[in-house]
Amino acid sequence: VDGLTGYINADGTWAIEPRFDSGYDCTCGIIAVSSDGRYFFVDTTGRTLVNARYDEIEPFDTQMRVAKVSNGGKWGVVNTEGLLVVPIRYDKVMVLPDGYIYVEMAGKCGIYNLVGNMLYDVVYDWIQCESGKPLFNQGLVTMRRGEDLFRIDPQGNHIYNYSSFVE
Repeated sequence: VDGLTGYINADGTWAIEPRFDSGYDCTCGIIAVSSDGRYFFVDTTGRTLVNARYDEIEPFDTQMRVAKVSNGGKWGVVNTEGLLVVPIRYDKVMVLPDGYIYVEMAGKCGIYNLVGNMLYDVVYDWIQCESGKPLFNQGLVTMRRGEDLFRIDPQGNHIYNYSSFVE
């Protein structure tokens, strides 16, 4: 209405009166909207979840219940309460379907869990992971740091070190 976005209930009445410049579909009971060129989250009544504003935002991952957010070209991750679980400081962030979050900064990478604990510091040159696929394959993930290539279990134990076989 008049160039503004609002949301309508199933019965055709306004759930949220038009007042946003743009908005995404509702996921996880949360809507990503924009106003004055900045994005933020509201609930299904239009109440702002937190006062944080972002340059870019992606809708919530309905399985993992987190969303990627960006300011100043750096990315982080928020949960459904709007709280940061991964700080906004990474060049790349990828939410994986088994509850892990891959992060990359200045050519190094690491792994967070969904509650914001850093599992593997951002010191690795490469971590084997792909968008849409689980991090751990048969209970292990392959990583490289410098010349060392190894497999790690979810507890951080080095199970197999390939570098010992390289001359």
